[in-house]
Formats: sequence, structure tokens, C-alpha cells
Amino acid sequence: MEIRIKETGETKYLTIIDPKTGIDWSADITGDDDNITFDGDYHTCDQETYDWWTDLIERYQAADNRLHEIRTGMDNDARERLGEFLEQIAGCDLENYPEVLEDMLDRFEKHQD
Repeated sequence: MEIRIKETGETKYLTIIDPKTGIDWSADITGDDDNITFDGDYHTCDQETYDWWTDLIERYQAADNRLHEIRTGMDNDARERLGEFLEQIAGCDLENYPEVLEDMLDRFEKHQD
């Protein structure tokens, strides 16, 4: 997703790729942020907002990639158990999601041993 920084006019990008589909869903994850506006041509935000999203997206992408890698090596029964285990994340604040997911994956893997 192309972003113009209000203070500088610089064009930057926010990108998060679903490891299963290869689709960029950055507009979806940032969609409810009133600090990012769209004027018909550009998404615009201030540097602080961009930095916050860049940090979150990097952490989220790493956690999501790890989840995908773990799921890829599982049979259907194990995937179902993992899905049930991860339901505990429901209601987690977005900014905490990557660390909560990483923690849950650590706990799940320990439980499987």
C-alpha cells in the first residue's frame, strides 16, 4: 500500500503478505485507522502513524510466517488442534497480536512434545 507522509510528501509503502495466498492485505489491516486517509489518489498519514504501522506489520508478518510454516508441516488433525488452541487469541488487541501469537505457538509446540 502506497502511503504519502504528511510532513515530507515522501512516498513510502506498507506491505503485509498472507503467506498462504501471497496476497497483500495491508489496506485491510490498516483500514480502521482514522489517521490514514485516502483522498482518491493517495493514502496519507503522518510519520508517527507510518512508523507505528511499519513496526506492527513487521512483527505481524514474522508471526504469521511462523504460523504458516508450522501449519504447512502438519496433518489435518494437528492443524485442527492448533486452530482450537489458537482460538484463545480471540479478543486480543491488534498491537499485541504478534507477540501473543508467538507465545501461543511456543506453548503449542511445547505441548506437542
